[in-house]
Amino acid sequence: MNFRVLFAAIVAVFLAAPAFATESADKTDLVGVTPITDANGDNWTTGGYSFTGLGYYLLKNDVALSGGYAMEIYYLNHRVYWRQNNNVWKYWDGSAIQLTTDPHQQQSANCTGTVWCDDFNSLDAGQHMDPAHKWGYAAPYPPDWDGTTNTGAATAINPLFSATTGTPYSNLYTTDGAGNLLLNIDNTPSGCGTTCRGQPYIMGQLIATTLFGPGHYFEVRAKVPPTPGTNFALWLYEDYTATGGHYQEIDLLEAVRAVDNSWILTSQTIHHDNNTAEGYQDWSRDPTQWHTYGAYWTPTSICLYIDRVQTYCNAQSVAGYTGNMWLYLSSQSGGSWSKGDIPAGTPLPVSMTIDYAAVYDHKPF
Repeated sequence: MNFRVLFAAIVAVFLAAPAFATESADKTDLVGVTPITDANGDNWTTGGYSFTGLGYYLLKNDVALSGGYAMEIYYLNHRVYWRQNNNVWKYWDGSAIQLTTDPHQQQSANCTGTVWCDDFNSLDAGQHMDPAHKWGYAAPYPPDWDGTTNTGAATAINPLFSATTGTPYSNLYTTDGAGNLLLNIDNTPSGCGTTCRGQPYIMGQLIATTLFGPGHYFEVRAKVPPTPGTNFALWLYEDYTATGGHYQEIDLLEAVRAVDNSWILTSQTIHHDNNTAEGYQDWSRDPTQWHTYGAYWTPTSICLYIDRVQTYCNAQSVAGYTGNMWLYLSSQSGGSWSKGDIPAGTPLPVSMTIDYAAVYDHKPF
């Protein structure tokens, strides 16, 4: 065997093989022609300025992406983002171009180290980096897959369902201009019909489409208005009784104000089933001020926190939970909780203000 010929052949094959593409670092932010390399080894850069005026042609492995124009490109959580010159942000989901919000804002300090988070810098339901991590319908179980569900004298309206988007429901989901969500209660608009189910009020409710199980810490930073007859709630829920499991509910917060304004209750509750529960109640704390409300659910315990100070803890075996749960944010009329619903003539809308909702795979303190 001619080893010199063999060695030359091996070298030729090695030189002909493509160089191993190293994935770009998280939060790589580039302008111009320097490539961003994604997790698949594809190189992304920009070419000549497009005749549409939306930016430079976006190139994937030196081939222009149809409909892709970029003034800058950004890499975060294995996803390529780009900004057009009209400040519209888009991303590539692996097969198509999708609209999104500024990814620099999406990764705020509040969301550092989380596995799921919304800091409400916008109301984009897909801003959680993973397409599966979104806010869903008003009720995640049949027969209420229509964007609505009833709570007391209010009908929950979800902004992501086609039948309940836009006027007259859009004011249930707004921002305050400072990166906070305003999740509102309002009078039922005239002509709402079957969507509002004949209830006097409509309320904002968001539910994460991701199911979470033990081993997670849940935290929401929020404040509520001093409105009589209301119950603003941050909670985890699922009902497995139909399949032989347990009713499951952990209330990070229920802020209930009496219909006559004589008291305000800050409550955190671990439910064992539909009839028994335990937890923490405080009749002196002021939920109209900013607080963080948390729950750390592990295979052995469920512990509750306000401002990251433990308020209550029990053994997981007491609750007996057998499945995972969804995260809810709800602005509700009080009903029996507050000894009556919102008094007639109360100026509406009123808002629960939410800074962020975050889920960690560890207790971050």
